[in-house]
Amino acid sequence: MNFFELKGHEIVDITVEGYASVRIKTLHEGKPRHFSLFHNQDCCENVRLIREEGDLTSLKGQLITEAEEDINDNDPDWYEGNYDYSHTWSKYRLKTDKDEVILWFLGESNGYYGETMSFE
Repeated sequence: MNFFELKGHEIVDITVEGYASVRIKTLHEGKPRHFSLFHNQDCCENVRLIREEGDLTSLKGQLITEAEEDINDNDPDWYEGNYDYSHTWSKYRLKTDKDEVILWFLGESNGYYGETMSFE
């Protein structure tokens, strides 16, 4: 399943665990579903949640009307960092009729390891 396929699911629960893991419980067509947005740590890289725009708890009980994933190496306008190494930004956006939440993850490595999140 791709992140954008969360559209049409009702959020039952959503929590951030650690610095690079989000657990999502939904209802879809009356059936409970469980998803994880995570990063498997490897040798020489690091991925962490840098910024949370909006309140995740405000999504509970809401139907997701938009779910977007954007992965690239362009720094957001608000971030002031310098890099001597490879980096990748992963932006995840969930929107309902009432609220919107954006999660920003920054992955850094020596260029030979994964810097992105996984969704399953």
